[in-house]
Amino acid sequence: MKFIENLMFKKISLWMFLLSFIAFILISLILIWSLYYIYNAPYPHGLKIKFGNKVNTVAKFTDDSLRLVNSFTATIEPRKIEFKKFQGIKNYDKNFTDKGFILYSSVDKETNPITVLFDIDKKEKVFVWKWPVKDIFDNSTIGKKVTKCCFRGQHPIIMENGDLVSNSSQGPLVRINKNSELVWLVDRQTHHSISLNHNGNIVVPVVSQSPPDKNINPTREDGYIVVDPNTGKVIFEENIRDILEINSYVGLLYGIGTPEQDLIHLNDVETILDTDEFVRKGDLVFSLRNLSTVFLYRPSSKKIIWLKNGPWLKQHDVDYLGDGIFTIFDNGVVDDNYFSEIKENQPEHRYQKNHNSIKKYDMKNDTITEIFSLTENHGIFTPSQGLHRILRNKDVFIEESDSAILHRVSKNQKLIWSYVHNISNDSIGSQHWSRYYYEDELNFDFIKK
Repeated sequence: MKFIENLMFKKISLWMFLLSFIAFILISLILIWSLYYIYNAPYPHGLKIKFGNKVNTVAKFTDDSLRLVNSFTATIEPRKIEFKKFQGIKNYDKNFTDKGFILYSSVDKETNPITVLFDIDKKEKVFVWKWPVKDIFDNSTIGKKVTKCCFRGQHPIIMENGDLVSNSSQGPLVRINKNSELVWLVDRQTHHSISLNHNGNIVVPVVSQSPPDKNINPTREDGYIVVDPNTGKVIFEENIRDILEINSYVGLLYGIGTPEQDLIHLNDVETILDTDEFVRKGDLVFSLRNLSTVFLYRPSSKKIIWLKNGPWLKQHDVDYLGDGIFTIFDNGVVDDNYFSEIKENQPEHRYQKNHNSIKKYDMKNDTITEIFSLTENHGIFTPSQGLHRILRNKDVFIEESDSAILHRVSKNQKLIWSYVHNISNDSIGSQHWSRYYYEDELNFDFIKK
């Protein structure tokens, strides 16, 4: 009894008390926040019936509290990668001259987010934009997602006058001028790809309802918006779930495996720019990562023209080459819980996971073939992200996003060059959806001025 009494009334330092109190609050918030997602999973129906919407209220409170704590804490720098293999561009084919340009977003030596236009032949930076993160933060109500450490400048695109349009992937869509000054901002949670449609408007994926930021819902709602490039005004918006349900693909949404919070994960939407025998100007092609699905959609009739679920897995970046041919960056990633790690338990026909490749879908004969085997031939592998562009001579430009390396691979499956953005002798900056440009696709007047 004496021991308990001494323990209860033992003096402790103020800093020890405060540290213990903060740790208790953080652990409690995390546990309650996690409970919400367990509660909304499809299997524990008893919890949902018993507690009802009270769990939603508690989860919303804990989420806001966690974000408040996060705003006062430092974030690990996610955009700096240790790398010592080579500096800048490494040419594997000394006889090949590449007259193209790369537009990519990374960081400078002080880890400020920048976008660079790089001349491959001259091996020099032609122009550099520096993202005005403070101005973006000050003008955004969802600015919690826009910080110096995490702003990506995702998939930047150059406008005719040298302005850039980009987002932070899960942040506002932003346009800056050549002097890196904010022009306009669309205060929505935009993400992934950015492209121009047949009318010159911007098309970008968006989160329609985004838990746990505002309204907490069982699943995240992905859609796309069309934005006027001059004013930043949203012209049109459409929801992916609605498109799939209207076209009777309910089995794809609700009938495959266990639902997850990020059910769809739209990572690319691109517009068909010209009408031909197979497509119409204004059609849209979508990539849904978490459904391993690609489809062609006609907004004018609200009809899906074709939809393919696989053979790609967790794919990114679908492009239309014309003549009914589409190419897809196949990440080939399978979650570990689908496989036994004991090799003796796996039959010879078992799918070989973690294999990046470029697949081609041909509408003419409804066939899918692999045209570039990136991991097997070159060791190129990015489990998430990744993009490509089939070039005019049938070579392919590749972004190995998770390793922050850009590549050009020949149509004969030979590696031509690789490029990294060095920020020190032993580190490189991350890459977030770069672009390959031909000289005739760029207007250099803004640089001359």
